[in-house]
Amino acid sequence: MWNYPYEFLIFLQFLIAVGFMSVPVLITLTYQLFSKWKLYLLANLATSFIMGFIGVSLFSYICYYEIDHEYWGLFSSFLVLFIVTLVVKVLIDLLKDK
Repeated sequence: MWNYPYEFLIFLQFLIAVGFMSVPVLITLTYQLFSKWKLYLLANLATSFIMGFIGVSLFSYICYYEIDHEYWGLFSSFLVLFIVTLVVKVLIDLLKDK
């Protein structure tokens, strides 16, 4: 699906900054700032769009990672981000209500 052509530290190659820092932080900020469902859906749509289309394009352009376009594309990134964040919000809201 995608590949990271450069690794900062070989023994920590599984800790990629984009996947383990910026994406969760943006998702967490979206959840914290927009707790009502209607606002959350709009904010999540915007955040997923920015990460899925603009972020992926930017990191591909600067050769931070490469996308295998045969199996994965920008729309796939957007869709997965949007769906996963919705599922996480539902689970957190369910746990919070208990």
